[in-house]
Amino acid sequence: AYTYGDKTIRVTPRNVVCQWTSDATTYKLYESITVSMTVTSGSWYIKDLYGFGYYGSVNDPRVYVWISVEQPISGAGVDHAYLIVYKAGTLVAKIDLTTGSFVYGSPPFDLSPKEAFQLDLDISILNTGTNPVTYSFKVGFYVSQQSAEAPR
Repeated sequence: AYTYGDKTIRVTPRNVVCQWTSDATTYKLYESITVSMTVTSGSWYIKDLYGFGYYGSVNDPRVYVWISVEQPISGAGVDHAYLIVYKAGTLVAKIDLTTGSFVYGSPPFDLSPKEAFQLDLDISILNTGTNPVTYSFKVGFYVSQQSAEAPR
């Protein structure tokens, strides 16, 4: 996605932790994503920055998802940066990307077959003028069929 002039947002999935094929389509679950973006001063709201769902059948068990900030946002001038997580249009989490703390919600977050998470980004940048600055962060995902099986 473009942010300023020819500047873009890049979302890079990291290592595949599992994959499966259903109806001739191969699905992959990634351990994390790294986001890099170039923006200028101001407030930015990036809807549908990333999303992932559970492509199981209705008879498959519910899974539990933990989301963690593995690398906080870096770069000068960040007033605030939040990763906002929705499921079926309902807010389930708001995570401060500067500290990794949850402003709203608490993991794990349940996900049933045919459900998905939408991840949005709310970021405000101060005092960079019209010069674009590049920011990055990394968010990890951990999925389990056990709600008590938190990542270490």
